[in-house]
Amino acid sequence: MDALTSKSLLDFALAHPYDGSQEIESYRYREGQVIITLFINHEKEGCLSLTIQSNQAASQFDRILTLLALPNCRFVEKIERNGYFVNRYQFDLPSETEEKIEEKVIQPSSSFSVKRRRPAAWQEIDDNRCHICHRELSDPLSLKVKIGSVCRKNIEEAEGFDSNKWEDISEDELKKLWNFHNIYEKRRQKKAEAEAQKSQKPIEMAALRAELPFRVPPIMNISQTPKSQLAKPRSIKAQYSNSSVTLPAGKCIYCGKITTNYWYYNGKTQTCECRDCAAAKRENQS
Repeated sequence: MDALTSKSLLDFALAHPYDGSQEIESYRYREGQVIITLFINHEKEGCLSLTIQSNQAASQFDRILTLLALPNCRFVEKIERNGYFVNRYQFDLPSETEEKIEEKVIQPSSSFSVKRRRPAAWQEIDDNRCHICHRELSDPLSLKVKIGSVCRKNIEEAEGFDSNKWEDISEDELKKLWNFHNIYEKRRQKKAEAEAQKSQKPIEMAALRAELPFRVPPIMNISQTPKSQLAKPRSIKAQYSNSSVTLPAGKCIYCGKITTNYWYYNGKTQTCECRDCAAAKRENQS
């Protein structure tokens, strides 16, 4: 990431303040293993999140913060969730932009675009339904926080707070819980992640061979290869004709002769059925 890219990220965030109706992917940028999320919230506060999957690579955060050069950028919190490590920061808006953010229009880079998305799942249901599982509510506390008793217990175990907190919980905290624990919102995210993985360009075999440290033979299409070029399997007789392996001798179970000229041999008892006895047996049966 260079200075031009970091300026484009900040210009785009200033030109399109995030109010919850936009697709958050529009404000993200990947730099190596780090996912950068930079936006301006509805309270005109600069928000920055740096996400990485390996905690050992978190040393890249300092380099990215230096490249972004955000005014008065300060650390807020560190979160570890589902194997990802997230550092959250806040920064001040540039002085001239903070005064004229309603009037000044900054043309964003052509590589960024705003995607409108449908409202959150809990915003599409009535207030008398649980904002987590969408079932109908009846008791007063559930109607107040818009979360049923079963879902409240699940959230208490996941978030680790006491059940008495529901009496004086703020609306902002409730919105965070509705967004994060709503089961239908989680299904949307999983579906979006699956579609994103399908849309990724498959790795070409030629490019893969070029990166490997050893030579990979090309795949032969047998259906289009002439039969004359296909290797013919060797018979058992041909395998032993040019070999120095000697067959073990066995005692024939019919004539008692010790020989290696047999068609059947039992290695456990070292007995066999010689070819002469086998031929005589076939003649008698015929």
